[in-house]
Amino acid sequence: MGKEKEKYSMVRKITNKILLIALFSLLTTTFSCQNVQVKDKKMNKIEWSATRCAPKNYPVEILHGYFAFREEKIYIPSRGSANNGWGNSGPTHIIGDVLKPIPERLVIQWFSFVEDKFYQGDFSLPLETLTKLFNSDLDTYLSTGKSKYNELNIGLAPGGLVVVWISDGGTQTEIGKYHANEVQLTMKELNPNGIQDREAYINLVLKEDVESNILKEIRENGIDYVKWKDYRKKYQWRPLIKFEGNGKLDYLGFHSYSAEREIVLAESYKKDNNYKNRAILKKMSINWHDENDNSFGAQLYFNKKEIFDAYNKLFNEKQAEHAELVFKIDKYNSHIQIFLKNEQDFIELKKMKVETYKISK
Repeated sequence: MGKEKEKYSMVRKITNKILLIALFSLLTTTFSCQNVQVKDKKMNKIEWSATRCAPKNYPVEILHGYFAFREEKIYIPSRGSANNGWGNSGPTHIIGDVLKPIPERLVIQWFSFVEDKFYQGDFSLPLETLTKLFNSDLDTYLSTGKSKYNELNIGLAPGGLVVVWISDGGTQTEIGKYHANEVQLTMKELNPNGIQDREAYINLVLKEDVESNILKEIRENGIDYVKWKDYRKKYQWRPLIKFEGNGKLDYLGFHSYSAEREIVLAESYKKDNNYKNRAILKKMSINWHDENDNSFGAQLYFNKKEIFDAYNKLFNEKQAEHAELVFKIDKYNSHIQIFLKNEQDFIELKKMKVETYKISK
C-alpha cells in the first residue's frame, strides 16, 4: 500500500510538471502571437505604389531600387531608361500585396547616361511625416469629394540628386531630398544581357532619349546642375483671384517647377488663403462660374525666365517677406492679367501663355 501511494505521488508530480510545461508553452505562444499582431498593427499597411522619374533629356536606368520597412521591400520599377519628365509618374509594379507598409528607407542604384556615371544611396525616410500624410484627406475637384495619397515617386537628377514625392495624381508633395554617392560598376551590371560596349550603349540611349539641340548644348557647355536646386526654392506667397464681373471661383490647380502639385477648392481658398511656402509655378489652371452659372476655365503657362526673374527681383533684390500672385479676370471671362506684387512693388507677367475657354454644361 505504501509503495502504491509513493508511485501515485510520483505520477502526480510528473503530470503536474507536464501540465505546467504545456501551460507555459501556451502562454508563450499566445504572447508571441499578440506581439505579431501588435507589430502588424504598427506596420500600418495601406494601399500605395512605387514609381520613378528623371528629367526629360536626362535619361537614367535603375539597376535596382526599393522602399523598405524593416525586412519588407517594395520594389521600384527598374531596367529600361527613365526619361519621363521631372516629377511625372512612371511605371509601377502591379504584382505583390495591394496593402503595403509605410516605408522607413529608400535604397537605390542607377546609371546616368548624360554623365556616364553610376550612383547609389541608402536613405532614411521621415516615417512619421509619411504616416501622417498617407492618412490625411486631400482636396480634389472630382465628384468623389476627397482623396488620399497613394503613390511614392522618386526623381533622379544629374549630380546624384534624389527627390521623393508623395502623390495622389492631383496633389504631389515633396517629402525628402537626398544625394547619392558616385560608384564604379560594370557594363555587365548595367546591361547584363545586352551591349557590353559602354560608349556604344550610351550613344544609343542618348540618340533615342535626348533632343539633338539639348545634347549639343550639354556637350558644349556642360550640365546645369544648379537649376534643380533653384526649382526647389520656396517663397512665402499666395494666389489672389480678382473678378471684374460677378465671377465665383470653383478651384485652382498649381503645378510648380519643383514638381509639387496642389489643388485649392473655393471653400479652402475662402477659409485659408494664407501665405505659404510654395515653389515657383510652371503652369496652373483656374475654374470659375459667372452669375448665370456659366462655367469657365483657363490654362496658364508661365514663361520660365520671366517668372523666375520676377520672384528674384521681389524677394531677393527688394527683400520682400511675402507676395501675392494676382489673377485679374475681366468681366467677359476671356482675358486674365497676371502680376506678382506686395505692398511696395508690382511686376506684371506679360510673356506667359494663357488659354481661356467656356465649359459646356
